Amino acid sequence: MAGLKMAADTNPFYTPTANPLVLLEALKKLGIGALAWTPETLMAAIDQKFGGWSKAQADDALEHFHHTGTLKTNVPQLVREKLYAIRVISTSNSAQTEWHIFEKIGGVFNDRVAQFGTVEPLSAAECARTVALIEEMRPDTYENEVKIYIAASCHVDGLYTAAPVKWLAMAEPYLQQMNFETTGEHVDPQVKDAIGAEFAKYKANKGTLREVEEELVPVQATKLLAIDEYAEEVLRIA
Repeated sequence: MAGLKMAADTNPFYTPTANPLVLLEALKKLGIGALAWTPETLMAAIDQKFGGWSKAQADDALEHFHHTGTLKTNVPQLVREKLYAIRVISTSNSAQTEWHIFEKIGGVFNDRVAQFGTVEPLSAAECARTVALIEEMRPDTYENEVKIYIAASCHVDGLYTAAPVKWLAMAEPYLQQMNFETTGEHVDPQVKDAIGAEFAKYKANKGTLREVEEELVPVQATKLLAIDEYAEEVLRIA
């Protein structure tokens, strides 16, 4: 779970692993309307303002696109996809209402180039980081299909409960149903509370993830702590 912190002099528009929040802040230097520009116009403007292109080079790139349909830019593909994802989040609530859009945005925000037309499941940690970023950009309510998608990720990752991680808590009822369908056992409220208490204790200590005994409560709490840290790390952009 490598961090996304960058050196102060790193240009985010040419850094594939750039934090989406840093990209959003950098976009503001182009003006509030930049998110509404067509991709070719936005990339030409970025290359001119931040990449050292002359106006003639930017104009040539635009003309090239209009004649060939091929984008000419120095902005890496992953950064371009992050910018497109930021635009989707900023202009609609589809990331919170449609699971396949949530998934593609999540993959991009976790530094993977999206493969459209293919299901690319996110891990629980990737879901948490995606929700953290979306909430920072444009808070909104989530439809059940997105909550179910997140619950499925938590279920596949073997979580007994997702409730202690605020970015995943909305999926808790669906996770419990999935766990019940698999094991035939309902969640034990005492075990769930114990996991939450252990998670809170670990989080309060703010130490590194330490080794724990192979028991349900500490193992589950440690999993949740790792997921929580992965999500919150992306919000620490200073």
